[in-house]
Amino acid sequence: MPRNPKDKRRSQRRPLRYPARIVSVDGRETIPCVLTDVSQTGARVRIEDDGTLPDDFILRLAEGNRPRRVCRLVWRAKSQAGVRFEKEEAEAGSGGVPPGRIA
Repeated sequence: MPRNPKDKRRSQRRPLRYPARIVSVDGRETIPCVLTDVSQTGARVRIEDDGTLPDDFILRLAEGNRPRRVCRLVWRAKSQAGVRFEKEEAEAGSGGVPPGRIA
């Protein structure tokens, strides 16, 4: 599939519709979301209320602890947000990502 020349992303996005959950780094708060596209470096999520979205969080892709991705908020607009998958992890509390492990 040819890439859009205006698209400055490093990796190609794949469209999808996949339910997931946004989990605060301390593991206490979860927000339902839907992944609408994903790449190796990030994703676009659809959420009901973007005002509650933290700057750093864990994107849980299934029930339980795996698979998941440590994310940083890049942009938000209405009910959508763009996130970058982080390479390094910070120490997380219970329910979060254990230190030293890549999600």
